[in-house]
Order: sequence, then C-alpha cells, then structure tokens
Amino acid sequence: MIDIVLTWVDGNDATWRADFEKYNTKKQTDANNKARFRDFGTLKYVFRGIENFMPWINTVHFVTAEHLPLWLNKECRKLNILTHADIFLEKTHLPTFNSSAIEMNFIGIKNLADKFIIFNDDTLVLKDADKEIFFKDELPCDFLIQNPIKGFLAPLLYPNITWVKNISNIIKILDSEFDKSTSIRNNPNTYYNDNYGLMGNLKNFIANFSKHYSFFEHYHQPQPHLKKTWEEIFLKHGRIIQETSSHKFRTSGDITQYIFRYQNLINGNFFPRYAKDFSNFNIYSKRKARLCAKKINDKRFVCINDVPELSEREYYICKKIILNSLEKVLPNKSMFEL
Repeated sequence: MIDIVLTWVDGNDATWRADFEKYNTKKQTDANNKARFRDFGTLKYVFRGIENFMPWINTVHFVTAEHLPLWLNKECRKLNILTHADIFLEKTHLPTFNSSAIEMNFIGIKNLADKFIIFNDDTLVLKDADKEIFFKDELPCDFLIQNPIKGFLAPLLYPNITWVKNISNIIKILDSEFDKSTSIRNNPNTYYNDNYGLMGNLKNFIANFSKHYSFFEHYHQPQPHLKKTWEEIFLKHGRIIQETSSHKFRTSGDITQYIFRYQNLINGNFFPRYAKDFSNFNIYSKRKARLCAKKINDKRFVCINDVPELSEREYYICKKIILNSLEKVLPNKSMFEL
C-alpha cells in the first residue's frame, strides 16, 4: 500500500485568521508573509490529478487546521481527514502557522502506510504516474546530486531566507553523524549514476573533494518516503524535531522534513531516478502565470507556487489564469468532491 499526505490551509478562514493575528509578531518576514497562507485554488485539481493519474493510491491523509473546503466530499472512501490536533505529538504546540512544524508531526498519523508520498496543495500530477515513478524495489525513487556552488552562494545571496538556514541546519546535523567518504565507498552507485546525467555527476565529483556534504538539489514535487526512516530519525533527533514543532512560525533554528530525505540519500536507501518530467513555476507576475498556463500540459508534475513578490491585485488575475488552464486539463469532478 502507498498513501499520500496532503496539507492545506485557508488563510481566509475566520478562526484561523484570529489565531494568526493573536500570535503574529507583526514584523514582516518570510515566515509570516501572506503569500505563505494564500490559497491559489489549486487543491481540487490536486485531488483530480490523484484520482485520474494515480488510481493505485490507497488513502489520502488530508491535514488541515480544523477547516475544510466547502466542496470536499468528507465521505470519500479514500479520504482520511485530519486536523493538526489529530497528529501533533505535543498538543501544547498548537495552534501553529509553521509548515515545517506540521510536517515534523506526520509521524503522528495513525495507520499511515509504510510507503507514502508527501504532496502540497500546489503540487499537481497532470499525466499518468505509475507506482514505479515513486517506489522501486521497495525503495523511494530519488536522486543524490550535490551543488557546491549553490551551497556556497545561497547563504550569501539569501541571508534572511529562513528555508536556506533550515537546510544548512540539517546538513550540519548529518555532517556530524555520517562520514561522507564511507558513504561514498559503500554506495558508489547512488553518488555516480547514469540517471543523473553528465552535469549531475560532475557536481557530485566536485562536491566530493570536500569531506562535508554540500547543498542537495531538490525539486518541489511529490516526494516519496519510508515510514521507518521517519521513525529512526525521531529516535535520534527527537529533541530538535520537537523544538521545530514548538515554533508557531518558521525560525532560522528550525529543520525541515528534508532531514528524512537526506538520510535516505546518504544511506543509499533509495532507487536512483532523476526526474525530468516536472516544472516549478513561481508566480510573481501575470506574465509568469500566462507562461505557466501555456506550459501546463508539457510535464507530468507541475508546482504552482505563490510568492511574496506577487501583489494583491495581480494575485486575483493570476489565480484566474491558472485555474482556467487547470480546468481544461482536469474538467471533471473527482470522488473527493461533492
């Protein structure tokens, strides 16, 4: 069995807004920017894509802050609706506005399958996606490509971006726990692999001159995981996980769910597959929204990401452009809708 874990928030929900204003520090940062909680309306198309192109999924665990979209079919046999209170190991950490804190508590989902895929409400599947795209030989499909140049430049170019600091925190933890040369020696095929292409292998070749791990390449798409990896890391790093869980908003001292992915990469506990069938779109203007709408049929996976640079006025225009394009690709209601 393979499950999906999907998170969503309605930044306009009255109860959620009241809690947000109560705990918000008022100082504008990337952690409390409205774009982090603004709803592009893509959620129903995430569900439609899952039904149409991933019919083999067992259960979608839908995690929200005690509010639901009006169109959701709560009786759907493949849907397990969960609130933050249902999964958080420490209820005193609630309410939270920290997506990393929420993700740290996925381990609290009862009856979660041993293999699961993390979705966000802006990650869409738009073409057939077989099980072996996500798991093969009982392992998550993934890629280990380090980027030493990006690892060097990111803290210099984005010193105030919380996510950059969070990734650095994770790499420091893993550097202290694993010997890189031993990992390379034990798992050469996961560091150098034909799937990574010439550039990917070259990046690893350069990065491996250092005994420290460098920035790992990501793609903001549905990410496969093994529950046993989460259980192992909770045993080793429960303190820092709970510290992140306790923060109402993202902080520079947090870690993210990438710690679970990185451990699989370092241990060679994955099947090498470098996906080229995805696109990420940061929607910061009408021009970018139109480009996204034009390209939306080209890839299997598409991420449509709201960003702080998008003005309130253009947000509504961009939302309409994007939803019109998605409606053409996925016009029919799914079992998850009323």
